[in-house]
Amino acid sequence: MSKQRTVHLECGKSTQVLYVLGTVINIDIYKPSPPGCRSFEVTSSPGVNYSISDKQNGSIVTHPVIRWALTEDSLLLVTVDQESSAANDGKVKVTFYGDDLDKPVDKMTLELTAVYVSLDVDADRDGIVEENNPNKSDSPFCGIVMLNVFSLSQDEIEFGYIEAPHKFMKVVMDSPRNRGLKNFAYTFLLGQDFGRIDVKSDKFVDSLDAFGNLEVSPPVTVNGKEYPLGRIVIGSHLPIHPHGRKMVKDTQDLLMAQSVQSPIILYSDWLYVGHVDEFMSFVPAPDRKGFRLLLASPFSFYSLFKRLQKEGHGEAMMFDNTFCDPVKINDILKNQTLHERNAHVQHCIDWNRDILKVELGLDEADIIDIPTLFKPTKATYVGAYFPDMVNMIVLGKYLGIPKPFGPLINGECALEAVVRSALEPLGLDCTFINDFTSYHKKHGEVHCGSNVRRKPFTLKWWNMKI
Repeated sequence: MSKQRTVHLECGKSTQVLYVLGTVINIDIYKPSPPGCRSFEVTSSPGVNYSISDKQNGSIVTHPVIRWALTEDSLLLVTVDQESSAANDGKVKVTFYGDDLDKPVDKMTLELTAVYVSLDVDADRDGIVEENNPNKSDSPFCGIVMLNVFSLSQDEIEFGYIEAPHKFMKVVMDSPRNRGLKNFAYTFLLGQDFGRIDVKSDKFVDSLDAFGNLEVSPPVTVNGKEYPLGRIVIGSHLPIHPHGRKMVKDTQDLLMAQSVQSPIILYSDWLYVGHVDEFMSFVPAPDRKGFRLLLASPFSFYSLFKRLQKEGHGEAMMFDNTFCDPVKINDILKNQTLHERNAHVQHCIDWNRDILKVELGLDEADIIDIPTLFKPTKATYVGAYFPDMVNMIVLGKYLGIPKPFGPLINGECALEAVVRSALEPLGLDCTFINDFTSYHKKHGEVHCGSNVRRKPFTLKWWNMKI
């Protein structure tokens, strides 16, 4: 039986609802109807289905009936066939009539954004999510909720909480860079127990204002100073290039005011998108400081590919089974222009590496280099050459990592093998997710298209020494 959900509509208004495919929306037609109405009619946009049910006896009437008699038991049932291509693109309109059948009395409208929620997994770790995979029950990775109509949810909203001695409230921070999720936080999340921080700016905003450029470290102690709530990390331009891209002042002022999570500013303006999540991530660890910092590393990439070439695998291909042309290890290594550009990228990442070591109190043993390659994009910027494995989603010990489609050596992806060997000894579970078409080719990865609500800290910030 399909999951039922009750929605209340009002005459003269449009109600916006997030619809999960496979569910049924129930709408009471009688209660919101204007006084004196005798009948009603329903129209819907393509792909939106409706029927009329009698609450008393459960009988259902579907198309082609155009107009129905209005009774106390009139119930409208709505379903949608496929995912939305844009927010609120599914429509259902109910029009009420009195004694004059040619003159509408009032109307109410339902606007639907249909999403597909998948809890299936890539149980075979072959880059394909399968609904009925026989290995599914043995897979510890619980899957992620994919809101496919909203491509880059991480970039537009960030979850957190506000806490005072007398009050706790979950909140969503709404980025000033409004795109497909412009009204999502206000329409679907705001409620009595869920607040919204709306970051607005009358200045020009660009990609660095999106929240893929906003991260928080795990708790750290630096030179005897404790940061039990972690430290905020954002990306900007180099100090010697004051006219580069950066977050607008409104956002920076809000973040800088969070003194208990004293922000760290990194250099990310060398990237086309310009987000810190493109070259860094944090994963839990059972030893040392309780975590590892992962950094993208062109140096590690070239070291790996030169070793594979020396071992006789120079003709092995990247990008097999993708929608782009395969390329040989030999061809990548002989591309001198690409190599020189990545040498510069490595310098940029090393700049940030040194900052993070100081500001988070890290040693080299706290850092893991992840093989990554970048390619030129527009102007002087670069983007990921293959899916950027650092740009992952972390769910406790379970990691959802962009599938890199590296060369297969003895039947195993060489890039995946290196990452597994670095992370699995820490007790981490690596699941590689095929985001090549859905995110990578749109300058994003798994992390960009997902969001996570974390468990709040037990520590009360007002007990901290600032």
